[in-house]
Formats: sequence, C-alpha cells, structure tokens
Amino acid sequence: MLQTATITKQATKEKPYRIIFDTRKDYSYEAWIRCRQNYITGTDAGNIAGIGYKSPYRVYLEKKNLAPKEPENNYMRFGRLLQPVIFEAYKQESKLDVRQVPYMLASTRYPWMAANLDGVVRLPSNEWAVLEIKNVSQRMGDTQWGRSETVNLPAPYLAQVYHYCICCNLTKAVVVALIGGCELHVQTIEIKQEIADMLISLEKDFYFNNLKRNIPPPVTSSDSSWLSKVYDKPESKTITLPESAERLVADYMAAAREIKRWQEQKDHAEAQIKEMMKEADTAYVSGQKISWKSFESKKLDLQKVKQILTVQQISELSTVSKSRRFVISPVKK
Repeated sequence: MLQTATITKQATKEKPYRIIFDTRKDYSYEAWIRCRQNYITGTDAGNIAGIGYKSPYRVYLEKKNLAPKEPENNYMRFGRLLQPVIFEAYKQESKLDVRQVPYMLASTRYPWMAANLDGVVRLPSNEWAVLEIKNVSQRMGDTQWGRSETVNLPAPYLAQVYHYCICCNLTKAVVVALIGGCELHVQTIEIKQEIADMLISLEKDFYFNNLKRNIPPPVTSSDSSWLSKVYDKPESKTITLPESAERLVADYMAAAREIKRWQEQKDHAEAQIKEMMKEADTAYVSGQKISWKSFESKKLDLQKVKQILTVQQISELSTVSKSRRFVISPVKK
C-alpha cells in the first residue's frame, strides 16, 4: 500500500482541496478516466492555455465524450512503468522526505481543478512542494529541457505543475526528469502569482463558458487532421453551409495559390543550386551547409509478388486503411 503523504492529511484539515478518487481502493483505469473527465486536470492546463499538444477544441470534445479515446502509446506506457523507479532514485539521491500521494484531489477554492500528484517532497526549508516525475528522451532533453537550476521546462509541463500547485495551495514544485535513461535532472519551480492568476482565468473561462454551456471553443489549424479521425464515418448526404463559410473557402483557395507559388519558387531555387553543385554531394554558402547525397531504398516489386502469390494470398496480407479526402472545386454547370 502506498504511504499517504503527511501534507495531504494536513491540507485536508485546512480544506484547500478534497479527495475525489482513491487509487488504493477498487482502482480501475476506466473509473479513473471517468473521474478525470469531470474536471480540468494538470495535463489539460497547457492545452487550454494554448501552449500544449492539443487544442482547447480537442480537450472539449474529449471531456464531452465526443472524440475517440487516445490510446496509450509507448512513451506513455514506459513513463508510467518507470515512474516508481525515478521516484525511488530521487528519494535516494536527494535524501529528502519524499512521499507518494495515492489520491486524485480537487480544489475547494477552484472546484473545477483536479490534480493527480506523483508525490510531494519536504524541502530543506521545511516547506512541502509538489513532486512531478518525467521520463524524457535524449532528443527532447537536448532540445527542450534545462540542464541547470534555471526554469527551462517545455511549456505544457510548466503549466501542469502550476495547475497542481494552485489546486493544492502550494507555492513550489520539484520536477524530476530521467533524461535519456541515465541522467536525473531536477528543477525547482517557484510559483509566480501573476502567471497563476492567468492560468486560473483561462481554465475558469473554459470550464464555465465552454464545458458547462456546451459551447465548443473555435477549432485551430492543428485540429484539421484530427477531425478526420473524429468524423471518420461519412454519410452519403449533401448539405448547404452557412454564408460564413464563403470567407473560409476564399481564404482556403487564396492560401492554396500562395502555397503553390512558394513551392514553385522553392523548387526553382533547388534546381539552380543542384545545377551549381553538379557531382558534389556537399556545399557551403553564407553559413549554410547543403547536402545532396545519394541513398538506397528497397521497395517491394508488386509484379513479382503477383507472380508468386495468388490473389487470395495477396488479399490476406493486405490491410485496408480508410480516410476522408478534403477537396474544394468549382461546381460544374
């Protein structure tokens, strides 16, 4: 059984938050997901603020059960499996009072906010801080993660720990990241009130003006390909769009023309550079390195496959993928 953090007991008496889900009692992933859908969680915070990996529109559809569930990928799976290992490694190295919190908590001051803490840690100053654990790839560690005590976290993670601190009425967070499977990196985040107030305002607006009123936020450019997955079963019917769609069609067509023009300009420049390089596979100009190297790729020879296998065998080895193709064209008269 996980040890309940002392800070949880103390905080509950002061009522800055309440326990809404106990992972030690009849825990199931489905029940945990259902509970999270009723609140704004730490992973939602950056998305709602417009600095996450999902748009506010996508978060809205997921909260309303109008979108397909995101399956657990390998990054998520190994992050979950490695969390206890990273937790224990930090506990041993820091020699601080580090404890797990086996609850989902909801703020009493901001009742739409919920938090799943990886743990809490008592700092040398004797104050408690949120503990957030991350498993980070080497590439992400090199490009997006700070290698010093200065705050240099990916924006979604920063919003996440801010959300947790607000929810639990704490002023500091410690983010422990295992980078590349071999480097334990620790950052201490001190909450700035003006940023916290901004995040509270954005979450409150989303919760009451979108979720509660059943009004989705506007779609963004990042939603285009994802909408094809949401509405992946087209019906054979025709509709007339509102007049507001005329401007959108005009914008789309104008952007398509610009893309074509810039693509032609790019291709023309590439052709001229290739003509200058001739047989050379590397060139330099104005601080830029240009590479034009040969490579080999193997492709399946379908004609030979058809000679070896029967139509039935080819059919059994084939997979069918469906998608919706978006095209705008003038109406034929």
